[in-house]
Amino acid sequence: MSNTSFLPLGDEKTRFVQGMFDDIANRYDLLNSFISLGLDTYWRRRTLDMLLGTLEKMDVVLDLACGTGDFMKTLSAKNIKTVGVDLSLAMMQNAKLDTGNLIQARGELLPIKDESISAVVSGFALRNFTEPELVLREVFRILIPGGRIALLDVGQPGSALISFANNIWFKHAVPLIGKILSDKNAYDYLPRSVAYLPSKQDFQQLAAKVGFSQITHREISGGLVQVFLASKSRTKNYPKARVAINVEKEQTQ
Repeated sequence: MSNTSFLPLGDEKTRFVQGMFDDIANRYDLLNSFISLGLDTYWRRRTLDMLLGTLEKMDVVLDLACGTGDFMKTLSAKNIKTVGVDLSLAMMQNAKLDTGNLIQARGELLPIKDESISAVVSGFALRNFTEPELVLREVFRILIPGGRIALLDVGQPGSALISFANNIWFKHAVPLIGKILSDKNAYDYLPRSVAYLPSKQDFQQLAAKVGFSQITHREISGGLVQVFLASKSRTKNYPKARVAINVEKEQTQ
């Protein structure tokens, strides 16, 4: 794999991300739980609570960049139909799912019918999309009117102490653990990839440009992770949203 001291762009980023996840797929779940200190399950559960709690209609939920299908497993346990899409075939081959369909595709070009999905959830993938605006446009296209999205990703803690500890762990310990147990380049890249994440304001502007409304940002565990939320209007004209972004914080449980 190529050197990760730089952050690739365009098609180079797509190829890099696909190859990286193919390389680490067989140990991804184990390492993901370890490097998150077991909090990843809680973060995903809270994200689904935010997503599902406001929806009136629930037919099919898309797990975008589904990886090994963690969200899909939880949704299936709630008797909710799921579809998973991921760029990495190896990641999906490591998914242990009893139900749900898996599709290999880019987020920028989803092979899914217009207005056929009730909600879209994604975990730790926003920073890995090559063209986030195109991804949001595709998500908007496939969502039913009134549909909702929830995008979970790493955050920037507001507390100086938590931020210091997080930087030590995420930028130094995680690459070392990855080097020993999996792939050095991949776990060097993951902390660097935070640079791809949009700010709260940038995401609001981008989502509003696409046509989303009710755009909200929430922080979990003191800002260790964040969730971007937005809805597709129930009306057909889909007015561009002009809203002040709401910031809501939760404490670690």
